[in-house]
Order: sequence, then structure tokens, then C-alpha cells
Amino acid sequence: MRPPGLIQIKNARSDVPPNIGLHAKAAGELLWRRRPEETIESPSQPAVIFQRTCVESFLYHSTLTMLFTPSLDATAGNIPLYLAFAVNDGQTVAQPILDEPYQFFIMIANVTRIARLARELNQEERQMWTRLQSDMLQYERQDDTSNPMRRLYSRAVRILLLKKDHMRTTSERISEINSLLREGLNILEPIDIPNCLLSYALWPVAVLGAVAVNAYEQHIINSKVTPSARLRRGQAVRLQERLMNVWASPREPEDILPLQQLQLLMEPS
Repeated sequence: MRPPGLIQIKNARSDVPPNIGLHAKAAGELLWRRRPEETIESPSQPAVIFQRTCVESFLYHSTLTMLFTPSLDATAGNIPLYLAFAVNDGQTVAQPILDEPYQFFIMIANVTRIARLARELNQEERQMWTRLQSDMLQYERQDDTSNPMRRLYSRAVRILLLKKDHMRTTSERISEINSLLREGLNILEPIDIPNCLLSYALWPVAVLGAVAVNAYEQHIINSKVTPSARLRRGQAVRLQERLMNVWASPREPEDILPLQQLQLLMEPS
């Protein structure tokens, strides 16, 4: 079961463009073919821990990377819920290896897929959007206010959901996005990104960066990415390049610019 580790290696390299999609799809196929049965073994048994590690690695890399790699949308979308829970003995694991429940990563995948759409949502997608709004509210109710990364994620996810909010006007969405950006920047300021799990930390930074429209906001975002980029850490290098391209794109009217930049972030580079 090597592909999850290969995804991490490919994602960390800065010398070549990562071929993450190929390895993520291979990992998903292996996990799907294995179809683990619910086990009576203890969750502390090596075989069960190995299964959980493989599943969590796949969920982690595929969902956090699909923000920048549209080819992973289908891969993450086909993650069956039973697969995530079949790797334990039927008990609810409150704090998995990656410190977030499996449903969190599935929510991230679905929010990303909905936000990427450049067209109006159809009826099924609107129902999904409504469910995701509910999931986000539940996530925030469980939020630990002492954990800045969780608070940062809640702002970033809400920004993505606002992009496809079919019940608000454009001006209302932009106003709320700007408010969430300000909150996010305040939360981000004391966070030491290089000392965090990089892919996890950079996901909300990318979303905040995409809706930053003035030089001051962009400077704050860039100052958080630059230390890791200088160390040639692949995810940071690629995010910095992507944000620079987004910020250098033709300037749209201020009333739609954050939405346009957010769409550019999620389009193939």
C-alpha cells in the first residue's frame, strides 16, 4: 500500500510539477479493491492502525490537494463513507491519526467541488450546498476556540460556500467574504506556518489569499507562505506561484474581484 506515501513525497517536492493526481487515484483504487471488512480486532492492533493510516493518508492528500487539482474531484467524490469507518472495530474514533474526523475531510472535498463550479447550481447541487451549510454549522458548534487552525478553516470553508450562495446577492456575498477575510487574517497572524503540518495549514491560507484584493492583505498572506517557500517546500512554492498569478490577473470591478480570484485559484494552472 505505497501510493499514500508517494503522494506525500510528490507533494513535498519543489523541483518538478507534482503528479499527485495519478498517485492519489492509484491509492483510492487500491483502497477500494481491498474493501476492508469491519473487524473485531482492537483499534490498537498493527494491522488496524496500518489500515487507518492508509485511509487517512488518502483522505488527507486527495481532499486538501483537490483545491488546486481539479482532476482529483472525482477521486475524492467517490470516497465511500463505509470505507472510512470500516477500519476500526465499530467504535467511533473521536481523534483519528490526523486529528480531525473523517467527515471533516469529506466535507472539505464536497465544499471544494461545489465552489469550483462556474455556473449556476442545479437542484441537486443546491441540496448538497444546503447540507454542507448545515455540516459547517455543526463543525463550528464543536469548534475549540483555543485552536486557531480550526477557526481558520471555518472562515475558509464559509468563504467557499459563499461563492455559490444562491440566496444572497453578489454585494451581500462580497461583504460577508470581506468580513470573513478580516477575521481570518487576524486568526492567521500569530500562527507559525512552518511549524504546522504544511498541507493542512496552507489550505485555508490559499482560500484567504484568493479573496485578498489589496496590497496589504496580499502582503500578510505572502509573508506567511514565504518562509516555507524559501525552504523549497513544494506545497508552499506552488501556492506562492499560484497566488502571484491570481493577484496579477486582469483587475475586475471591485464588487466581483474576490469571486473572480477565487475561481482562478481553483482552475487548472
